[in-house]
Parts: sequence; C-alpha cells; structure tokens
Amino acid sequence: MKIKIHNLSKCFDGNQILDGFTAELESGQLVALLGNNGAGKSTLMKLLATLYLPDEGSVYFDGEELARNRLDLRCKLHFLSDQNLFLSDFPVDHVCLAASLYHRSLNRIRSQIIQWFRQFDLLEHCETRISKLSRGQKYKVAFIGMLAANPKLWILDEPFAAGVDPPGIAAIKRCLNKILGGGGIVIYSTQIIELAESYSDRIWLLNDGVLKFDLATKELKAEDSPFGLSGVFEKFRLGK
Repeated sequence: MKIKIHNLSKCFDGNQILDGFTAELESGQLVALLGNNGAGKSTLMKLLATLYLPDEGSVYFDGEELARNRLDLRCKLHFLSDQNLFLSDFPVDHVCLAASLYHRSLNRIRSQIIQWFRQFDLLEHCETRISKLSRGQKYKVAFIGMLAANPKLWILDEPFAAGVDPPGIAAIKRCLNKILGGGGIVIYSTQIIELAESYSDRIWLLNDGVLKFDLATKELKAEDSPFGLSGVFEKFRLGK
C-alpha cells in the first residue's frame, strides 16, 4: 500500500490551521507526529480520516483519491482519538458493530475477539457498561474495535497518553508491530520526544500548520545531530 498526501490545507474562521502538507508513505511505516499545541496535528489526522474536508489538496491510496463517498477506501483506515464515540454501551457489542461496519465476518473473528479482550485484561469487564469503565479501559475497548475492523492505515491520537496501564501499552505495541509486519501503516501523535525517537520509522514535525521536518529516525543518529530529536527541536527553536 502507498499513501500520497498532496498539498493538504485547511482553514477555520479565516485561520490557516494546515498549510500545504505533502508527504508519501509506504507499507510497514510507523510515523510519529509531533508539534506544539495548535500546530495542526489533530486537523491533519481528521483530514486523513475524512472527518474534515480539505480546502485544498488530496489524499491518494494506491493512486485512488480518498473521499467521503469512497467507502471502499475509507474501510482501509481507522481514526482512534483519545475521546472515542462508541456504537454501544457494551464492550462486546461495540466491537462486533465495528467489525460489521467494516464488513468483517463475525463468525471468522469470534475467537479473536475473545483473545483480544483477554490480551487487554478486559474479559471480566465484557458485560460492564462502557460508561462505567475507566478512561484507559475505554480506550482499550475502542482499540479492540479497531482491531476487529482490520484497517490497513491506523491513525492514532496520543495512544500512549490515553490512560492505558503499562500492560495495555505493551499490548498496543504488540498489535502495532503485527500490523506493520503485515504491510500496514501507522500514524500516531505524541508529545513524548523520547518515544518518537525510539519507536518510529519517521517523524513529522508540524509548526503553525506547516510540515517543518520529515525525518527518518536513522537520520537522527547522524554526526550533525548528536543530541537526536531534542537537538533537532533546539535547532528549530533557534531558527538554525
């Protein structure tokens, strides 16, 4: 799978939130999206998920333009925010409905659903109303719903700052490694520099809606970047 993002732009109330974002992604890539508050990270992710429509620019999946009426292409992606909407107030029902929306056969993934709930320590909460769960538990349910949907592009808003406990974070990373190994693509936002540096293939740095850096993490080990990503941020701050 190849994703091409060309000149993506968005304004709100006359303010340019995203300005001419252009990038390309290949199968198996893990991208960390960084930037200050208000840099345009959430807007970019919502544009990629077709929750927002761009003022300019396009997104292409293997040469085909993504649009709201292209349900076949939209089924290839899933956006997971840190405040998710649920299709039911019961965990298993939500996961099954998510799978159905993406045309997955419940008979084929029934055993997987049980395994996912066990993997995320949620089996004992299968019949607990989602509204009664903790923030981290809610995120786990939403994440399992995404697994059941089985998209090829995962767009994750702050997945490692959503109140998930350490075993849950480890489970999320295992799932990320699996989808990447199968040729999927993951874009996740984070404010944790050390995480982005150690757990990504590429780093996108947004500032005032503009893509300032698109770096492969291996570039951070170059001699001119002795302080890694922190050094890059410092150069950017000083305008070097």
